[in-house]
Amino acid sequence: MRRLALHDRYAARGAYFVSLSGWEMPYWFSQDGARPPVEYTYERQPWFHYSAQEHRATRESVALFDKSFMGKFLVQGRDAEQVLNRVSANSVSIPVGRNIYTQWLNHQGGIVADLTVTRLGEQEYLLVTGDVLQRVTPSWLRRNTLPGEHCTVADVTSAYTLLSLQGPRSRELLQVITGSDLSTERVPFRASCEVEIGCARVLLVRVTYMGELGYELYVPAEYSHTVYDALVEGIESRGVTAVHAGLMALESLRLEKATGTSPQT
Repeated sequence: MRRLALHDRYAARGAYFVSLSGWEMPYWFSQDGARPPVEYTYERQPWFHYSAQEHRATRESVALFDKSFMGKFLVQGRDAEQVLNRVSANSVSIPVGRNIYTQWLNHQGGIVADLTVTRLGEQEYLLVTGDVLQRVTPSWLRRNTLPGEHCTVADVTSAYTLLSLQGPRSRELLQVITGSDLSTERVPFRASCEVEIGCARVLLVRVTYMGELGYELYVPAEYSHTVYDALVEGIESRGVTAVHAGLMALESLRLEKATGTSPQT
């Protein structure tokens, strides 16, 4: 039903695709061009070693994930902070350029949404939720906006390709590619800034779902190929293999660390 902007690039890299909430997503990548059979058994799969390579690359060097399936929302208005604080378990009264992780709860204390919030301006926030929460998130926010409050929410999921570069070498490589200072002093954990990749301005957020040093890149959809090509070329020009990683590695990495939000220096 929904195809990634970079589907052709991933197919050329040997992606094996599966369905995720209607998205056609890479599950693992063939690193040598072989296409092992996919067998639904309780035994280790013939393709397991590919996912293991992606997992290891993330821990030891760097790997590139596509998380465009995540729901993305732009919340704006004079009362945006007030409304978001009403529905969020964590405080969104954070400085511009900072990011927090929080839940939205119902009156029984059950979790309605699980999301990160990045403050882009005094009256502007970027919300990122899981794929299954794309429909729930805006409706819950509207339901909890009182009459007379100025707070709008726009679904911008399809407006951005979300690339996630994760691993101990991610900072080093991104600094070379962007020409920006991404040191912890300037971009600490859960901070954001704008950088240039290729000919595009990209929102960079230092956050991890895999427990490694890493960054999420919010790329305007029309620049997806330009930014991707510049990113991969920049990585490989440093003598590093641009390992692509799929959903299987994403799951094993987060489970191994038992967290999706641990800071790394």
